[in-house]
Amino acid sequence: ARDIIGQKPLFYFSNNNIIAFASSLYPLLMVPEVEKEIDPIAIHHFLTFQYIPSPFTIFKKVKKLSPGHYHIWKNGFKESKKYWKINFKYKTKESIYEIKAHIRETLINSVKMRLISDVPLGAFLSGGIDSSIIVGIMAELSSEPVKTFSIDFEEQAFSEIKYARMIANRFNTEHHEFTVKPKALEILPKLIRQYGEPFGDSSAIPTYYVSKVTSNHVKVKLTGDAGDENFAGYKRYQYAKWFELFKYIPKTIRNNPLISFLIRNPFNYPKKQFFKKLLKIISSIDSSSGKNYLLQIKVFAEDEKDEIYTDDFKKELEGVNSITLIEEFFQKAETADLLDKILYTDIQSYLPDCLMVKVDVASMANSLEARSPFLDHEFIQYVASLPSSYKLKGNHSKWILKETFKDIIPPAILNRKKMGFGVPIEIWFRSDMKEFVYDTLLSKKAEQRGIFQKEVVEKIINNHIKKEENNAYKIWLLLNLELWFQEMERI
Repeated sequence: ARDIIGQKPLFYFSNNNIIAFASSLYPLLMVPEVEKEIDPIAIHHFLTFQYIPSPFTIFKKVKKLSPGHYHIWKNGFKESKKYWKINFKYKTKESIYEIKAHIRETLINSVKMRLISDVPLGAFLSGGIDSSIIVGIMAELSSEPVKTFSIDFEEQAFSEIKYARMIANRFNTEHHEFTVKPKALEILPKLIRQYGEPFGDSSAIPTYYVSKVTSNHVKVKLTGDAGDENFAGYKRYQYAKWFELFKYIPKTIRNNPLISFLIRNPFNYPKKQFFKKLLKIISSIDSSSGKNYLLQIKVFAEDEKDEIYTDDFKKELEGVNSITLIEEFFQKAETADLLDKILYTDIQSYLPDCLMVKVDVASMANSLEARSPFLDHEFIQYVASLPSSYKLKGNHSKWILKETFKDIIPPAILNRKKMGFGVPIEIWFRSDMKEFVYDTLLSKKAEQRGIFQKEVVEKIINNHIKKEENNAYKIWLLLNLELWFQEMERI
């Protein structure tokens, strides 16, 4: 069985003779019976989502157990069942005052449970709303100063340290700061080994670093993970509402020559990139809400994958389209509300298959346990019962969460613009990592895998280097995939 939310992974292999399962892929690969045939469908989905979604793995015969599921093998037969499902259909009848009190009480109880520990405990403090709230609650519950940990980057565009300091001072924490200069060329091979299969979220790098420095002081850390998935904190949730309106505009208007001209117009970079992406999405709006959401979260679109694949690899993917995964989740959500459908989808897929994998692997690689109060299943279910308009109120994300804790969190934190926890891969690929990218992705070895057309890969890199396009995430996925293949050759 796998836990309700999918905080921990579970891989398994079975045939007529054996059943093997483990919390990571590598132990399974040591079992002689486990077949190591690569699954083209997994690669196809990886290029869309930046992770391989459950139940797929990079290997055809090895699967991930999905969150909230169990399997029973008995007398040669397997029974599969989903034992828990988040319910967005039921909506609370509580008043706004009761809702705020309920959120506060439930989250405080969740933090209190996760403070039970026989080893030193602290908190990761990014300076964002979610980790700030968790630290604030910890300070209220603790008789001693809370140990908090933050990392800073030399690139100021990626630094949130001033906000972390603000919270540390507000709650008088025992604060630790570390300035790191991520060395991707050194850390990438280690991350590839730790994740076991291709994993393309570049924030795995800072997550690893903060886990490493934190583990020198404590063995358990509390995080603010899942605050965005609970309370609609990502910009894409706002865009989804806007783009839903665009689909009512006739295609003849959306696809007129003016749109094509604007996509190609000579705006300065990065404005050109923003308008190009925006107008391309608008011109691609479909009647399906699932397809429209995929336009926002994908790295490679279906037509882009079709262009980069070799003819032989395409033949292995006939009839496969990543949109089916999104549409299945939209249907299973059993709600007519668009935002609820999206939140259900992210809680069932993006949260366990990307964010939880990233945090779990980075933490465990440094002998550190990560706990997130926002992942408490009772808390998640209660928040799902709230009207979506309380989460995304106009363009104000996390409205009800901010209203609930505005008495302890400073306005500068509550009202600040959301920052992603990332690293400047866009810059790296044009400077320190440029030669490495060319040498790795255009090598004879990479070409002989028969997956990608070399000239298309080269075009993607060249357009990024020349600043004609921002292909950083595409390059990052291709790089991680090729490095994973190289790592497998050493096993």
